[in-house]
Amino acid sequence: MGRSLERLFSPRAVCVVGASRDPEAWGHVLLRNLLEGRFGDKIYAVNPRADEVLGIKCHRSVSELPEGIDLAVIALPSSLAYGAVVECGEKGVKFAIVVSAGFGKSGLSELERKMVQEARARGLRIIGPNCMGIYSSRSDLVSTFTSLVPPRGGISFVCQSGAVGTTVLAWTKEHGVGFSKFVSIGNEADLSTPELLENF
Repeated sequence: MGRSLERLFSPRAVCVVGASRDPEAWGHVLLRNLLEGRFGDKIYAVNPRADEVLGIKCHRSVSELPEGIDLAVIALPSSLAYGAVVECGEKGVKFAIVVSAGFGKSGLSELERKMVQEARARGLRIIGPNCMGIYSSRSDLVSTFTSLVPPRGGISFVCQSGAVGTTVLAWTKEHGVGFSKFVSIGNEADLSTPELLENF
């Protein structure tokens, strides 16, 4: 399977690249969900045009972030996500969740392929792009842009479709079915369903 996925589901520190002051933007919702999920105080934000978002100091670039960040959540347009992934790899980030829509599904498959190639060359693995994010109950990690957080439990779940993922999360909340991990894998450009199932 390659590298352990331990730091994907239990990162020591997380950054949101593209943190936004706009309450409707994914970069705002993702940061808010991380904070509300009680992950801890090792949450960082990157936005070159803001001093802070939701009380979290904003760094101008990934290169300004402290060392030791295991997971980056990238909420940027696909045209900018590639560069952010390369920066994260050069910084030593181990995993990136690229929620950015498009890439292979909108004629940008070559950019997607190149992004994965550059990430792997730098030791970085990617969830997505075009995904909802992940949830891990063990580390109180809510790095998704949905407010549907399942109760704690023993089930791990992976899906490609955001619509299916949202429906399942709504059902678990309504029926009190607990999840240990939830992964929306999107375009599945790098980390694959078989790798995740083996880890589960």
